Amino acid sequence: MTTLQYLGISVLFIIDLLGAVNAEVNTLTGREGQSVTLHPGLTGLQADKIFWFFGPVIPNTSIVESQLIRGENITEFKGRFREKLQLDRETGSLTIRNLTLNNSGVYQLDIFNTHKTSQRFYLTVYAPVPLPQVKKIPEGDFLDSSSEKGSCSVVCSVENRRDMTLSWYRGEKRLNQTSSPDLSTNLSLPLEIKLQDNNIYSCVAANPVSNQTTKLNIETLCLQFVDPNRITIVVIVLGIGLMLFIVICCIWKRKYIKDLLGAVNAEVNTLTGREGQSVTLHPGLTGLQADKIFWFFGPVIPNTSIVESQLIRGENITEFKGRFREKLQLDRETGSLTIRNLTLNNSGVYQLDIFNTHKTSQRFYLTVYAPVPLPQVKKIPEGDFLDSSSEKGSCSVVCSVENRRDMTLSWYRGEKRLNQTSSPDLSTNLSLPLEIKLQDNNIYSCVAANPVSNQTTKLNIETLCLQFGESDPNLITIVVIVLGIGLMLFIVICCIWKRKYIKGCCVSTSGSPEEEDSVV
Repeated sequence: MTTLQYLGISVLFIIDLLGAVNAEVNTLTGREGQSVTLHPGLTGLQADKIFWFFGPVIPNTSIVESQLIRGENITEFKGRFREKLQLDRETGSLTIRNLTLNNSGVYQLDIFNTHKTSQRFYLTVYAPVPLPQVKKIPEGDFLDSSSEKGSCSVVCSVENRRDMTLSWYRGEKRLNQTSSPDLSTNLSLPLEIKLQDNNIYSCVAANPVSNQTTKLNIETLCLQFVDPNRITIVVIVLGIGLMLFIVICCIWKRKYIKDLLGAVNAEVNTLTGREGQSVTLHPGLTGLQADKIFWFFGPVIPNTSIVESQLIRGENITEFKGRFREKLQLDRETGSLTIRNLTLNNSGVYQLDIFNTHKTSQRFYLTVYAPVPLPQVKKIPEGDFLDSSSEKGSCSVVCSVENRRDMTLSWYRGEKRLNQTSSPDLSTNLSLPLEIKLQDNNIYSCVAANPVSNQTTKLNIETLCLQFGESDPNLITIVVIVLGIGLMLFIVICCIWKRKYIKGCCVSTSGSPEEEDSVV
């Protein structure tokens, strides 16, 4: 899976988190040092209570509490930036002055009157972009080998910041653009132009709230003495930078995914299931008396309702939804959900929401595996085994099996594992070779396994290895000699018999006239 795919999944996941409550979501941007007002779009508001909450991902910290107590409005500002807050009680609007990057996050407005209404605001505060710098690239340092004579190579650079882009323009037309999620490295964008080009070129750094432009002065930058060739140094520096970038991206990706999984106030449980069997998602509750019990499902984000159980006028009304609703069973006293006759498509994230005096949530990550197939053991013909150190009097075999998710293939001698292999590429079979001596009396077995099942095939040395011509390496030589001697004896006997036969025929022919004379 590529970095873009991971980023796409992460964005969808955050959107799902923000939409997890029945609250309208508004997206705003602000510039560092300025002010922003979160408008709920209300007027003439006469509410008993107005509460504002804030959090980087989940708005779980109270920052404003305004209550009407005995006809008096009592408003209290809380949190580390309470001095910058201002509340308009007639509209519910919240103004934040002198914005900083730490003010980015999710804000939630809860209004209590005859009933509760909520709105959410996702605020992103950006720093103003710095002015990009344009410099000439010395001849030989530009990596494009097709660079023409009479041209000039320049590079535009700027300190990278959140959601920033760096672009080259020719007049009003954008030529190219770059951006990077790695804020530890500057953004750089090269450009090659002809010295006779009279167009106006400009480099623009921009984010959602500001931009800065630096125009290219061809005469000042390009019509100067050309520096010596330093391509080797550039290649080394770029190589080191690329390695550092890859390491930073890997660390950032793992940390980012971990933070996302822990972003919600919901317990996460990991389960496995076997195709064709059943599994029960236990929230660990008993004697549950809830107004509403909802279950949601999704391959990555649980955004599809599959169970809705509500207590309406004293009657429990439960509705199963989705493509596998026939396989679902709900225990309303515990909130447990049972899924029968599992298939691989049942793998994914399940979320339980229980509504009573307050809402509680739990998440379950279920992975369904197919039972592993039986591995096959075959002999490797002599000469096909890649290990050139293979000894005489030994036998080479290979164990193979159709690859499946999270499957391993191992060779065991008795209870001891000798080696193991696995592969994320499910389009190719798993194979594992083994070389054993013909006189070895140990029990060898090949085991294919995944988290829910395993299959074992025992190695039968006598059947596979002790066949004709293999019990003794010199036997084939002896057989050839014996056959050769036998063939020679057969030829000699045939020659003797032939000579004797011819001689007998000649004797019988010469004796016939004498017999005729004696008769006369």
